[in-house]
Amino acid sequence: MMKYDKAINTLYREKENLLIIGLTGRTGAGCSTAAEILSREYEDLDFEYLNRDEWKNGDKYKFDIIKDYIRRKGKWVPFDIIEGSCVILSYVFEQKNAIDGLIEYMTGLQNKEGNETFKITDYDKLKKELSGISHLFKEINNDISKNDTFQTLKDEELERYYKIYIHKIPQLKDRLKKILQKYQCYETKEGIEKKYHLYTYLLQCIGNNIRSSGDPYKHELKQEDYYSLAKKIEKLIELIRIYNRKVKKKPQTRICIDAIRNVNESNYLKDKYRAYYLISISADEAARKERLNTLNANEQKSIDDVENAVNCGLEEFFYHQNIAKCFEMADIHLYNENVNVPERFFLTWQLVKYVTLMIHPGIITPTHLERCMQLAFNAKYNSGCLSRQVGAIITDNNFSVKAVGWNDVPKGQLPCNLRNVTTYCKGNHSECFSQFEVEDERFRQAVNDIKYTLEQQGFGDANFPFCFKDIHNGYTDGKNQVFTRALHAEENAFLQITKNGGQGIKDGFLFVTASPCELCSKKSYQLGIKNIYYIDPYPGIAEKHILQFGSGADRPKSNLFYGAIGEAYIALYRPLLPFKDELEMISGVDCKKVAKNGRENICHEFQAEDLHYNRIDFQVSFKTRNTIECKRSVKFKVMKGSFSSMERYIAWTGSSYDGTELVGEEYKIEDYNSENTPYQYRIDFGHEIKENEEISYTVCSKLSDENESMKPYIAHYVEHPTDELVLRIEVPKENSFMNGVIYKRYADKDMTIEYDDILESRPKIDEEDEGDVYTYSIRIKKPNLFYTYSLRWNFI
Repeated sequence: MMKYDKAINTLYREKENLLIIGLTGRTGAGCSTAAEILSREYEDLDFEYLNRDEWKNGDKYKFDIIKDYIRRKGKWVPFDIIEGSCVILSYVFEQKNAIDGLIEYMTGLQNKEGNETFKITDYDKLKKELSGISHLFKEINNDISKNDTFQTLKDEELERYYKIYIHKIPQLKDRLKKILQKYQCYETKEGIEKKYHLYTYLLQCIGNNIRSSGDPYKHELKQEDYYSLAKKIEKLIELIRIYNRKVKKKPQTRICIDAIRNVNESNYLKDKYRAYYLISISADEAARKERLNTLNANEQKSIDDVENAVNCGLEEFFYHQNIAKCFEMADIHLYNENVNVPERFFLTWQLVKYVTLMIHPGIITPTHLERCMQLAFNAKYNSGCLSRQVGAIITDNNFSVKAVGWNDVPKGQLPCNLRNVTTYCKGNHSECFSQFEVEDERFRQAVNDIKYTLEQQGFGDANFPFCFKDIHNGYTDGKNQVFTRALHAEENAFLQITKNGGQGIKDGFLFVTASPCELCSKKSYQLGIKNIYYIDPYPGIAEKHILQFGSGADRPKSNLFYGAIGEAYIALYRPLLPFKDELEMISGVDCKKVAKNGRENICHEFQAEDLHYNRIDFQVSFKTRNTIECKRSVKFKVMKGSFSSMERYIAWTGSSYDGTELVGEEYKIEDYNSENTPYQYRIDFGHEIKENEEISYTVCSKLSDENESMKPYIAHYVEHPTDELVLRIEVPKENSFMNGVIYKRYADKDMTIEYDDILESRPKIDEEDEGDVYTYSIRIKKPNLFYTYSLRWNFI
């Protein structure tokens, strides 16, 4: 069997050459720790197996597979780190007088008018310290975002940019941070005073300014600028890629962005790069707060309020930090457990595992936790809730699914996303609205007021669903969560078991995309749930007030979920091709054939470099719609090895195959005439063909398509270096049965990875009118190795 190891490497090359990871997490969760691990050489990784309670026997073997793949094949490449704080401060450092501008901004913050006040402690002393380092920033007067392309820069210019943005700016950030962290600031809004560390506060303000206006010191929302930070990161990615390729002569680029704090920036990068993944880092709350022990409780709360966008308005969605939203959108969730040793074995294992899956999907299978949480994740999209979609799965203690639920209204009622203001005001109440909604005068008045306001804004007849709880709490000035129409996802799943007569779930597991509220926590406790796994923390006191109350044997244990979810689950665990086929292609060993024939009689197999084709001419001639001939004329030179015969194949999608013959009698052909495609034949050259010998021959295959099952294309897969490839179709003029001939190129044998050529370099289809036939042909000079080239058409 032929070895296709180089072809397999080609399939995975793009995944290996570029990998971008964005990290997100609350302050103290461990994003910087994860980034530092990713930046290490393989030999420096703390990569050892840990025996965890939730792991089953197979997980040890998965660990061994990942370790063997990374170590033996040398697939680990240290990541370049782009620090989010450095990207933000680069806007400050690029100013002509960086420190003067920063001092002027801080002075302006302290001169606010009205009810809001802001004060920095020991401000005069701070200004003096900052002035003392102003000379360090002179060389940064260099805005990377104004450089349209790095591709045309000379190596020394690339080197200069790289040193400034990847090395110099992080050093300057550390110098500035060391000074600012010694100072506190106080902000008063609506009579409430909050205390912050000055460095943290300034970084948040400047980041918000850049996202809203593109300027570090201006705060005004400009729709064209709220991707400014994401575009700056994109520029840095481009710089690192080209620097690695041109200066370091290194094809692989691995980049870690520490850290993403606004979900719009993550979505921008995801749209730009298929190789981008957002990873959240979580930690137990007690462990996280322990890492922030230099801050008092009020300072920690202030940071949490800012990061989770507490009390933010709609406009602030575009520019404010929102870690909770980033968590919700993360592709992979990692757990940074609290350990009192410097080695982060578990965090390292998770990082190495998912990096491996990014470059080689499907090398191992998902964990039980991932499989069950993915079901909960998929279930949440059934929810008609306008505020938040949540999914839940209940399993027994062997992870066998017993119930599925999502937050939604009781069966028979219409979910909120299918009801709207216009329908209500027209009086179509029979199936859409409750008796209370129809009869309560205050509720009717509120919805009519909303209808009037919509009309004033030009949305009079628009589909505008509404939330009953929001309206009721609005006109009653209440905060009652009981008035929600929907069952919670966990509640719905529990009731499905009761409703349909399922088995008991004592000692079972609950998987839910958001941690349970107080009501659902009590139900989990009562039903004997042993473990609760969740992604997003739900605000409230359920954990401390309910789940941690009572005897340890009875109470459920809350667990932060770690693993891949959503689209990433599919991307990481779906193999590019069946693993058995991949192993056979890489090794050249067909287990079935070896088992049948033993060590002997294994046919000679060619490697890509063994042959060099001067020309391949592949022509398909339609005599009629149902009678077809396929000719292959080849000329090649033997580059390595020797042989006296070669096996070839023809894949045919039509009704029947009537055999292949040699055109000319110089050599002999043996047609196996098997029943299934691809059909195999052997050419016997009659003597031993040796290195540097040139061979040419033509074969003609007789084909029939009486059932008209032929797929409308011809294709050639390039197995060996080739100077010229010609694809040609001949079709009779009379009773023409095809049109719309187009050219396609694919980066794999199975034609699943379409490669769209640049318009200028796309080969032209030549159309000729010769006698009784139309001829369509393309000529490709130096076709790509292991690519498939094709002509396609439409049957009329």
